[in-house]
Amino acid sequence: MNRMKVDESVGSLPISYTKNEEDENGIPKFLMNKRCSVMHKYNVTSPLGSGGFGTVFAATRKMDDKPVAFKLIPRKKIPSWCMSKMSLIPTEIHILTKLKHIDSVIKILEVYERSDSYIVIMERPTPSMDLFDYITKRNYLTEIEGANMIKQLIETLQQVHAAGIVHRDIKDENILVDLQTRKITLIDFGGAAPLKKALYTDFDGTRVYSPPEWVAYHCYYAIPACVWSIGILTYNMLYGDVPFDNDELIVAASPKYKNKNLSNLAKSFISSCLNHRQSMRPNLEQLLDHQWITKNNAITNEELLIFIKQQEAKLEMEELKKSLKLSHCGIGFQNYKERQHAYSDSIVVRRHSPLNSNSYNEIKVYNEGNENPSYYKKPNENSCTNQNSNHFSSSSHEYRPLKLQLENEISPINMIMPTKIENTQSMDNIYTNKSIPYNIKYGCDNISDKNELEEK
Repeated sequence: MNRMKVDESVGSLPISYTKNEEDENGIPKFLMNKRCSVMHKYNVTSPLGSGGFGTVFAATRKMDDKPVAFKLIPRKKIPSWCMSKMSLIPTEIHILTKLKHIDSVIKILEVYERSDSYIVIMERPTPSMDLFDYITKRNYLTEIEGANMIKQLIETLQQVHAAGIVHRDIKDENILVDLQTRKITLIDFGGAAPLKKALYTDFDGTRVYSPPEWVAYHCYYAIPACVWSIGILTYNMLYGDVPFDNDELIVAASPKYKNKNLSNLAKSFISSCLNHRQSMRPNLEQLLDHQWITKNNAITNEELLIFIKQQEAKLEMEELKKSLKLSHCGIGFQNYKERQHAYSDSIVVRRHSPLNSNSYNEIKVYNEGNENPSYYKKPNENSCTNQNSNHFSSSSHEYRPLKLQLENEISPINMIMPTKIENTQSMDNIYTNKSIPYNIKYGCDNISDKNELEEK
């Protein structure tokens, strides 16, 4: 069995590192030190991003100028470990080596161990950008392109699940798009875990992609939660923003289809994924058989690329017309771009802002159609006492710029959370010491409607 042994590729980096020891480009100084063994083989160029479990830097391999990515993972941020040849290694490293046979999963090349951190060297597809930036650049995707990417994602997740792994943080930031072929690559397995049929009671994903059963009960099943994330991502692709930006909306699970002419098939696909009853959500095989997927993937890849280039040319023409219109008003194109960039910087929330399960930071939420920013507020101190908050790490979603006149008012979100889970055999039979409304639990208003649904 030709499997890479993680332990055999681990080297030693004796130089310590603290956050303050960075150069002007934000690169740790120890990575630029000639005594550092990893720098004999690589040149680090710039930071790429930072997440809940580490920071990623762009680099090139000196031997062949191959683009690579450095992921620096502090030991204190590693959520779980596993045994390999009588030594402990981060679970993320073990998982990436286990999935290296899957073409659309990011490949791990080398691992270096330090006293306070790990350096994971991975491939870096070029030219590429993450799906968040890809959507932002276009405002939204067409149904043909969106369905093609969702199909790729589902097929990738099927292979990941077949290998016994669940990703648990499916979102636009964790998907790379090859700008030449439009093939996707799934990245960031920091929150991944072994796949199991039992309930999960910890979650390391992103709040606005989390399912209602996690928000309300702090437990979930792997596949239904994965399908929920696919629904959120599909909506995000086609509308340019997530459907739910607070816990109340997540639990209500009622996406709004407005301001855009989506096909009924697209709405059907999204709504089936975002069913508030997880037992009623389709599985991955059923999603692939959905008409929205099959109909929009009938064209060849060459035809798809031609279609995408036509859409990009159309978008560039619209931007040019907009700039010309502004120039007639006495605003130059360069000035317009500077103003647009400054506006974006002023209201965009950082991608990764940790939200503790028992104490929320105040994160501004910008919702189109609502002129006032809402805030996540600290919930009841006694809520969810059965949940170990040390296992919870969530991130706020970075909201794209919306053309609104925002006011500095606070609209608190009142949270109603259960305090005890008495039965964890089936999420549809979970009861707490607080009554769960029928319209949330069953999708109906009374017991007769519930019985009628079950007869169907």
